[in-house]
Amino acid sequence: MIIVFYFLHEGAHVKTDINNDLIPALEKSTIEKSYITKHIGTDQKMIDLILERAKEVEDAN
Repeated sequence: MIIVFYFLHEGAHVKTDINNDLIPALEKSTIEKSYITKHIGTDQKMIDLILERAKEVEDAN
């Protein structure tokens, strides 16, 4: 299982909830392998996608 956090900011969910809730739940589960990625954050790819979507709407009107 690969877990990707869809958060722009490294807030309480990323810093605290992962360790307090998710990791213990994974350890108790029958899932043999799990991986947790970094949160998505404000990666340039996300910014480019947002700009692309805005341009699509702008061009349509």
